[in-house]
Amino acid sequence: FTGEMENGEDSSRDFAESSDSDQDQELIALQLIDAVVDNDCDEVKRLLDAGGDENTIDKQRNASLLELACYYENPGVAELLLERGASPRAKYDEGKETPLQIAIKKGDGASAVAILNKYEKEKEENKLSEEDRTLSQEDWNESLILAAHKGEQKLVERLITLGADQGYSSKRNSFTLLHSAASSKNLRLFKYV
Repeated sequence: FTGEMENGEDSSRDFAESSDSDQDQELIALQLIDAVVDNDCDEVKRLLDAGGDENTIDKQRNASLLELACYYENPGVAELLLERGASPRAKYDEGKETPLQIAIKKGDGASAVAILNKYEKEKEENKLSEEDRTLSQEDWNESLILAAHKGEQKLVERLITLGADQGYSSKRNSFTLLHSAASSKNLRLFKYV
């Protein structure tokens, strides 16, 4: 009977430690979300070093940390998250824009470049699964249309180099690259496409 009691006590202690650990992770996640929104790169680094997850989801905003960094135009934080392993394809809900699309839409060229750098590195190192290749291609294609609409010629050129389909028609508005370039009123871009 004494052995059972000791085992029972150990089990409850393990459970309590597990609960404390879960609470610690939840607290780190909340602090991480706040640090990303506040563009506090040092705090984000500290929290990631303390065991925070670079792919944490903010359930209130329905967004990944990378989506938040791009939305709040925090390129340093976006780059740090990507360096630590955040997925450039991660989006909280199906049908939402990807971090790359958010960065382009918000005019955060530095975050967009960091994401494209991550894509290029994955592609060069051949680290993309078939599913990731499909998701990446969809992201590049939609991002190409969006970048052209915004008149972002350098991003358009990089996306085409990555493999974005120049003949693609957007699922959102049926625009093609040519439609989007024309709507941007960027004559150089229009001539380029």
